[in-house]
Amino acid sequence: MIGRFMSDIDRARCVDEAVDVLHDVIIGLGFPQLVYGWTRTPCRVDGKWAAVPLHTRSFPAKWDRDWERHSPHDPYFRNSYVTGETDWKDVRDRREELSVEEQACIDYAADWGLHQGLTVPVASRGRFAFITAVGDPTNGSRWQDSVEAARPLLKLVAHYFDSVVAQRFHEMPATARPLSERELECLAWSARGKTIEDIATIIDISPETVRIYLKRINQKLDTVNRAHAIARAVALGLIDIN
Repeated sequence: MIGRFMSDIDRARCVDEAVDVLHDVIIGLGFPQLVYGWTRTPCRVDGKWAAVPLHTRSFPAKWDRDWERHSPHDPYFRNSYVTGETDWKDVRDRREELSVEEQACIDYAADWGLHQGLTVPVASRGRFAFITAVGDPTNGSRWQDSVEAARPLLKLVAHYFDSVVAQRFHEMPATARPLSERELECLAWSARGKTIEDIATIIDISPETVRIYLKRINQKLDTVNRAHAIARAVALGLIDIN
């Protein structure tokens, strides 16, 4: 699945085509609906939150007729920007802590049948993007089971997708400082699912040295975690995930 996804994304001629490819993968992971959005300024200088343009797939017709009013108060988006990966249920569970506007936003989405979602943020210097798998699972399993099963692949897919789309269609710089042979080696093993301790044993260095290499990789690639670094490195042709 992942190899075909990467190949199809690379061939996409526009953002909409790329989002269609992403939606096919999301469906394959058991989620019928998709949201993709990005912005350069999630929170403005005056402290107000920006309304983020969205690309959606399989959403109800006219769901967005009043979304512009609710978008700056979207608690799911805010939570993903502040704390990271967000299961919508966790946000709803602390509803009493939310503002009136945030509660109204949740209710608006719910009125359109948009109850369940897992938002995966992709942050880098100068932009903030996110991908959300939405809807009751199509594979018959419970929501939490579907989330746990899909989470690792969804994170990798989200980071790779945004790396490619940002470089090709959003005029983001495609250059990155070169990685050393050791850094590439650590990243390649990390892409194969190896832990820091595993990598240390395989290439015969200390775990602390591996951590230093991985931290340096993030600095050079302008990424925020290992999944983001792997996705960016694959997009730049530095490593082959297959």
